[in-house]
Amino acid sequence: MEKTFRPSCKKEKNITFLNEKEIKQCIDNVQENCSKKFVNRDICIISLGISIGLRVSAITQINLEDIDFNECTIKVVEKGSKYRVMNFGNNLKQKLNAWIEDRQKYFPDVETDALFISRKRNRISVSAIEDMISKYTKDIGKHVTPHKLRATCATNLYKKTGDIYMVAEQLGHANIATSKIYTEIDHDLKIKATNILDNLI
Repeated sequence: MEKTFRPSCKKEKNITFLNEKEIKQCIDNVQENCSKKFVNRDICIISLGISIGLRVSAITQINLEDIDFNECTIKVVEKGSKYRVMNFGNNLKQKLNAWIEDRQKYFPDVETDALFISRKRNRISVSAIEDMISKYTKDIGKHVTPHKLRATCATNLYKKTGDIYMVAEQLGHANIATSKIYTEIDHDLKIKATNILDNLI
């Protein structure tokens, strides 16, 4: 017994994500602090991360022709230069329409076919989106990056469904283990499971 020891354990990763109240605060910050020309652009970019779970690199690569409003789908370029078709709902459809109308209104002579353009009138960059998200979330009290919006998508989807396979499909994970990090942080579901099992005895 003297030679036995307790094995070292890996610490659980603390996943940063936004809850519904913080998401609303982030959107409110855009509406209050962004210039009129770009407010709908910035709301769209944030919404694509939260409601679809797109990586920031995929968001920057979207072209106007990649959006099908009849089918409510977006064709995106994923890691490894793979194309993937993502569905979107009516709320995001309205946001996308609002930005495209602003894009045509304020930037009619822009030469790029990129959906999201910068103040320099070219395709928006990853670093520009990183700076933008940092700006709109600085008063939330969390270090929020574009990837944290993807984590927000995954975490809230799992909280509402409890379906890890749905999360994996939404994020495009080939291995279900990759998605499981988003199941380790839902305290409410853990308590619910504890109570269900406790009632068995």
